[in-house]
Amino acid sequence: MPHLDPDPALKAAAANDHANVVDNLLTETHPTGREAFVEAVARNNMEVVKLFLRKGYPADSWCIGEALNKAAAAGHKRIVELLLEKTDDWFVGKALCTATEAGCTDFVALLLSRYEHEFMSLGDSVKTAASNNHYEVVELLLQPKLSIMGTRVHLNAHRGEIVALSEKVF
Repeated sequence: MPHLDPDPALKAAAANDHANVVDNLLTETHPTGREAFVEAVARNNMEVVKLFLRKGYPADSWCIGEALNKAAAAGHKRIVELLLEKTDDWFVGKALCTATEAGCTDFVALLLSRYEHEFMSLGDSVKTAASNNHYEVVELLLQPKLSIMGTRVHLNAHRGEIVALSEKVF
């Protein structure tokens, strides 16, 4: 369960892009800053997000991963790129699922370029994209270098449609 920030002023300052106030509050109170950080990410407040990261907040990977997922869901590309440098593959995979479900081809491509997918099945992402009629996302996920162990995708290339998905039998 996420830790709640003890300082509502910090959260409000982060949400409203007041970097100087955030800087002062971080210096004076040293809270964890989790909710305030995620709020700044959700609102695309790049300067505040950079300030948090420069000051070493948040210190835990859960918070950065949650923020990455929110940024991907909201379409905040610059923040996604920044957070990709700070998180591990599990959280990148979660953000990939979010981007896949939304059909955001740019974000799917960006996350795939960072995602260590060699040992991870992308079958669920393919199924999600297909069931939401995100053909371009399915094409990205089916690149030859990607593993989709466990899923067979049947495409009608002539009409550009996904015909069916089925599980492979091993």
